[in-house]
Amino acid sequence: TIGASGAFLSDDIDLNTSLVVGSVVTDLGTVVTGNTPGDTNIDIDMGTIAINSTVQVEFDVTVNHIPAGNTIEISNQANLSTTNLGNFVTDDPNQPGGADPTIIAGFGPPKIIPTTTNIGLFALILAMMTAVKGVFSRRKKDNK
Repeated sequence: TIGASGAFLSDDIDLNTSLVVGSVVTDLGTVVTGNTPGDTNIDIDMGTIAINSTVQVEFDVTVNHIPAGNTIEISNQANLSTTNLGNFVTDDPNQPGGADPTIIAGFGPPKIIPTTTNIGLFALILAMMTAVKGVFSRRKKDNK
């Protein structure tokens, strides 16, 4: 019995990421697209996949700019087409059910909260002291 013949894997990389050139590796087949500068997707000609076997494909991406204080979702799901068994999509094994894309969260840098300089802090303290002095001056006049 033959496994999956004419196996070809395609994976469109999430738009929030960029594929790292030269990072695509597989333990079966040939990387057709994905290791050349400017590639935005992965194509691997796997040939025949034996029954009850697994194929490992690994690649790296860089997360594009995430605005400060924001969170984004990064999703990935590859397609496997075969000449004798049809088409399949990858599944996130950490999710119940089948054919789930893998989704992870990307976090932007913390939002910078404006702070005062030493001069600004001194001016703020001076303004507060002046306001407090004004309140006490009014109380003394009211008590007379």
